[in-house]
Amino acid sequence: MKQVIMKSDASDKTARHIQLRVVHPHAEIQPYARHIDKLAIPVRNGIRLVPYAQILFVEASGNYSIIHLNKDKKLLVCKTLKQFESRLGQTNFIRSHQSYLINTDHIEHVNTSAAVTLTNGSIVPVSRRQVATLKKYLLNKYSI
Repeated sequence: MKQVIMKSDASDKTARHIQLRVVHPHAEIQPYARHIDKLAIPVRNGIRLVPYAQILFVEASGNYSIIHLNKDKKLLVCKTLKQFESRLGQTNFIRSHQSYLINTDHIEHVNTSAAVTLTNGSIVPVSRRQVATLKKYLLNKYSI
């Protein structure tokens, strides 16, 4: 449903059309089409905007997820890892295991024993199926 409003410009003496889109109050608000580099996390007293660069990895915990941030901070969120993967999958995050989503910018070392060491010293497991994919991804992204 569109509504057209006529608005006159005093300096130009011509009328210009401004189109407004009337949105149903219960409709889902779509994010802007521009590049978004933050994640909105609901917390007790509002919404916390967390830049992707601060997220080390996301760990599944049933129907909840634990977001591990820089400086050993953690946020418990009532979202599944699959929901995070659908949002973050187009960025620098990769699903390394059934229970982990890793920010590849924080990977320091990929062990031969199917584990990843992050910049803060955390060790995150990598499934046997994902080891080759992860190594190939990192070589393509960061090699000279």
